[in-house]
Amino acid sequence: MRSRHTKLDESVQLRAAQHVVTASHGNSLVLLDLVGMRYFTVTGAGPAIWSMLCDGSSVTNMTNAIANHYQVDTSQVQGDVEQIVQDLLNHGLVKPNSR
Repeated sequence: MRSRHTKLDESVQLRAAQHVVTASHGNSLVLLDLVGMRYFTVTGAGPAIWSMLCDGSSVTNMTNAIANHYQVDTSQVQGDVEQIVQDLLNHGLVKPNSR
């Protein structure tokens, strides 16, 4: 599988790559990369992060939303949100939004 190492910019809006389809499975979300023919499972806050990515949210906005949802300080979730988004970028599942 191709792995990209794009530097994460927290202010850039991202979107799902066109070659990724999803399916809910309980509390998890399965992402299928139709180009790389691999699947990934996101759990915990991952499905909410994916949904916000599909809505064009920035990492900063996602971090704020997740912190608000779990009623914690943004510093407690920022690293996790950034890591999930960075992993999605590295695997080519999301890309910068070019509106």
